[in-house]
Amino acid sequence: MEQAEYQWSRTDAMLWVGKIALLFFLILGLIYVFTVLTPKIAAWIDKKRGKQPAYTQYDEHTKVKGVFEADLPKDKNQKENEEQKDNGEG
Repeated sequence: MEQAEYQWSRTDAMLWVGKIALLFFLILGLIYVFTVLTPKIAAWIDKKRGKQPAYTQYDEHTKVKGVFEADLPKDKNQKENEEQKDNGEG
């Protein structure tokens, strides 16, 4: 008695591809949501913790920024050039 192999029909294969694609995009969506919400959650936690002593307060270099809010290296160079012009340097 031989056991017959299961033959995938075209609709079965497309359903599996669709399920895998949906799962893939759900995971990407969750990653996107986490990258957007992380700085907002950090700001909310900092606000709830209250004012920190002066020696532990954050400056502009330690501020939590989101992935989409980060300065590009070109932007930093432009800011430095503008600061030098404002200070009369160069």
